[in-house]
Amino acid sequence: MTKALPGMGSPSLGNTSQQESAATAHVPPTGGGWFLRWSLLGLFTLYAFLHVIYMAGYAPANAYYGAFALFLTACAVRMVWVVIVRRRRLGDIAFLRSFGVLAGASAVLVIVSWIREYEALETLTWTASGQVFYILAPALIALCVVNTASVKQLDFYVLILLARYALYFVLAFSSDLNLSSLSAISWSSSSSPFESSFAHDLLVIEAYFVFRNRKVFALISAGMTMLSLKRASFLLAPGLIVGSRWLRSERPASRRCLYALAAIGVASPFMVMYAYSPGFVEYLSDRFRIDMNTITTGRLQIYQVATEMLPQPTGFGSLNPMLYAYVDNQFGTQWNSLLHNDTLRVYLEVGIIGFAAYLCALVYLGRSSRVASVLITYTVFVLITSRLITHTSYWVVLFLVIALVERWIHERKVADHHEGSEIDHELQQR
Repeated sequence: MTKALPGMGSPSLGNTSQQESAATAHVPPTGGGWFLRWSLLGLFTLYAFLHVIYMAGYAPANAYYGAFALFLTACAVRMVWVVIVRRRRLGDIAFLRSFGVLAGASAVLVIVSWIREYEALETLTWTASGQVFYILAPALIALCVVNTASVKQLDFYVLILLARYALYFVLAFSSDLNLSSLSAISWSSSSSPFESSFAHDLLVIEAYFVFRNRKVFALISAGMTMLSLKRASFLLAPGLIVGSRWLRSERPASRRCLYALAAIGVASPFMVMYAYSPGFVEYLSDRFRIDMNTITTGRLQIYQVATEMLPQPTGFGSLNPMLYAYVDNQFGTQWNSLLHNDTLRVYLEVGIIGFAAYLCALVYLGRSSRVASVLITYTVFVLITSRLITHTSYWVVLFLVIALVERWIHERKVADHHEGSEIDHELQQR
């Protein structure tokens, strides 16, 4: 007999109120009072909605950044309290290993960057430290939430994220919500009146609801993902629905697949550089009449400017500011002035050691479940082909969803063990 958690179903029995009450009785490893849990959820809600209101142009930047800073500070204070004041065993803190791996990779990126900076400039800057904020801040949020929220609150966090993107659609695209705009969506030309980088975030939210077997929310997330029209997410959104039974498995990801993903990811900068090499570009043009710059929507030209007209990057986060300034100064435009191949960008900035540390840390997060491995694979693909590192909202959603999935799997194991203990006790009494 297997005891089911709320909304997860059971392979042999349907959900019952008795099962739900038993499952929801389990508290997170680090506990937390009622006031603390709902206060954190309130701060998260404030941050989440101010973000899209600001992105849609209806709130000042200071309001959003203030809410984000307040929420981040609360998360930091909470985890200091858990680790130092309450002295919780580190092994009992959910998502701590993943946070530690990301923190270690961030330290490698900063150290390598400082070495490169000092060699080139004979001084040190805070550029790399600012860039690792995009790694550590979302990871800290995930770490705090997953160790504070009650079981009943876990879905609320992702529902709030879905609601904020629905609000963004209303605020940003209210004048385009009609049939003519829907018919104007073109996958071949990658254009949509609703195009947004939030497509990546929505795909992650869809994956969470697929794992939780929340069909309506999964379908809503998939529809919004496809409307936002990023090609990879457009294709994967229905794929998650089709493969939902496989994704709901609590089995850990295949290590072989993760090793292969890490190998491909580490090799990706060299693959991209070969694809952009004059010989391969000329071969495609002569043999197949394919214009590499056209099919990559200008990425080849950006790469050529970055590698032929700029000085050597001096650390993590140093390339795109130089590229942006150069393009603006030379061509008088800011359009398409950032390198849209993040794995290549990181390799150029910190070399193979720093890049491999970063990439392998991300792949490590995919170990816990099938859905986590799919999301990390998608993330690596987007990092290879586009620009994602500085999209804070995506990393918040990704790390939070992976942490919540880990928590649900943990809660299911606790519930199964609890029921097994009850059965053993009953047999002993007989």
